[in-house]
Amino acid sequence: QDDGIRYAVETDSRNTQHTFGVSTFFLDSKGGVVLLYNSTINNHVVVNRAYASPETNGMTFVFDRSDVLEGTLPSDDYADPHTLVRANGDIWLIIMNQETGKRPQKDQVGTIHAYISHDDGVTFDYEGQLIAWSDWKKDEVRSLNDPKLVEFPEGTLRIYFAAWIPDETMEEGFRWDLLSAHN
Repeated sequence: QDDGIRYAVETDSRNTQHTFGVSTFFLDSKGGVVLLYNSTINNHVVVNRAYASPETNGMTFVFDRSDVLEGTLPSDDYADPHTLVRANGDIWLIIMNQETGKRPQKDQVGTIHAYISHDDGVTFDYEGQLIAWSDWKKDEVRSLNDPKLVEFPEGTLRIYFAAWIPDETMEEGFRWDLLSAHN
């Protein structure tokens, strides 16, 4: 165990703003650690950025900025961030987006989007939508969640994600399956 706290997240008295949610880390080319994490601001799930400079050896993170993807999608909810530093040095960030007000069980929701950074994760440019619940034809997918991206040695990218599938044989009427797609 390391002594101390690496990063203290600011929050309001009811713990409803600026909370620490799903997070992802990567080492930049200088040896610093970039932390991207979800928090809720004004009822929207955003991605915030904190940074541990190389001199700290990842022991002290400093808040850098809030809502690093602001305005890149029609719905300002950027959940479940995951990063991958590719063999070519590009940094990919993928997130799950759900339309505001809609959630699984009532509506089919969930699209997974990609962003690419060419500047060590300081900024991310929108690359596009990778997959949506409507792309899945085999089963009735009601939601896509928690995407993870992997690069194989030959350069192929595969994305894994959880899918909410209605299933009347299950007690709650649905099951979670792990699905994947590749380029």
